[in-house]
Amino acid sequence: MVMREVLESLKRRKLFACLIGFGLMVFFFAVTVLFQNYIHIEAKGGKVESFQGLSSYELGDTLFEDSDWKEYLNEPNALERVRRFYGYLEENLGEKYLHIHTQSIALSPGNVKWDEKLLHGHEDGDADKVKERSYYKEKEGPYYAFKAVQMNKQAFDSFTIDVSEGEALSPEDFDHNNNPGVIPVLLGSEYQSIYQVGDQLTAEYLFKDFQLEIKGFIPSNTFVSEIYLDRYIVIPAQQFDAPVDEEEWDFQRKHYFNLINGSIYSAEGKGVIVGKLEKIKTKSDFPHIMILGVDDSPLENLFAAIQTHIQWVMILAGVLFVGCILSISILMMTKIQDNYKNMSIHLISGATMNQLLRYVLAEVLVLVSIPALLMILLYMGSFSFVPPLYLLLMVMCIFILTLLSAAPIYLQFRKLPISRLLKRAE
Repeated sequence: MVMREVLESLKRRKLFACLIGFGLMVFFFAVTVLFQNYIHIEAKGGKVESFQGLSSYELGDTLFEDSDWKEYLNEPNALERVRRFYGYLEENLGEKYLHIHTQSIALSPGNVKWDEKLLHGHEDGDADKVKERSYYKEKEGPYYAFKAVQMNKQAFDSFTIDVSEGEALSPEDFDHNNNPGVIPVLLGSEYQSIYQVGDQLTAEYLFKDFQLEIKGFIPSNTFVSEIYLDRYIVIPAQQFDAPVDEEEWDFQRKHYFNLINGSIYSAEGKGVIVGKLEKIKTKSDFPHIMILGVDDSPLENLFAAIQTHIQWVMILAGVLFVGCILSISILMMTKIQDNYKNMSIHLISGATMNQLLRYVLAEVLVLVSIPALLMILLYMGSFSFVPPLYLLLMVMCIFILTLLSAAPIYLQFRKLPISRLLKRAE
């Protein structure tokens, strides 16, 4: 009986019902967007949570002058010593050593349609200059400088880079001897419409030819140390066997000197880190390294941005929530005033005020529930997985919206002049 009355009321005031329904759809859409935003923020916070309370010790080699560089390279086993030092950094330091180095990589994109925003220097307005510096090599090319970031194994493990398609990098992908001449890579999300998993790209890294094999694509908005990877080629730092010729030797000395310029993350004081560093310098016979600086709050800007973002999400949700409650209450109370005649007929027919109140509250519940259910169905169609937390959030929104919207309606009902309503029906 009540539901039939509610449906008839909604049909009589279609425009009124549509306006409230549209406002609620906007509200529930905003709640859904805010929920997804909050999930993303929480995931971002989880990835950097392990860095809280750690200090960052930036490392750099001490071969500042060309003469120092040439002198060291003329020493016996120069390359082997720096290779050994990098191995100790990765495996024997006892602290978290991260090498995350943004750079460009010369890439021949092939016969595909690509966007210049993928080029190194695009954000600085230098994309046109980069395109002008393209070059051909032995009838191959043109080669362009694309954005890339090289990361060692500990960096991948610390930030847990997932894939939306394909496979994540495995420990074997950091050892170049498993597939000589080929470097497995992950591509940012903006490459997903250009290439496919398994494609091989012709590239040149430190003036040496390689094939980049696409293992997978990274979800959008994935970040590493404040670097969003959507437009980047992510390269695992390769480990090579001893060089067999002069050309390979020249390549590896540049490669390994690049890898030792990273950062140590630790909760220990500087004295402890200096002591550990001196031990591996002695073991590897590579004294040409030093701590360039100490940051007691690495990723501080990112932590602050996450907290600020969460606060604004909560404020926006609160404003939308209050606005929606006020809108429903005002519109329903206006409708009650406009429906005095119908209410009078119900009263003269034997209905009670409590029955009329239940009828109005049922109408509020229906008005709130239908947009919410539509939004849940839309969410289910857009995402493969619907978190139980999202369903709980929507049910709570329905309940609280209905409850708070009903409060002023209930107060208005208590003030309704029953005798005047009955006179209207006579």
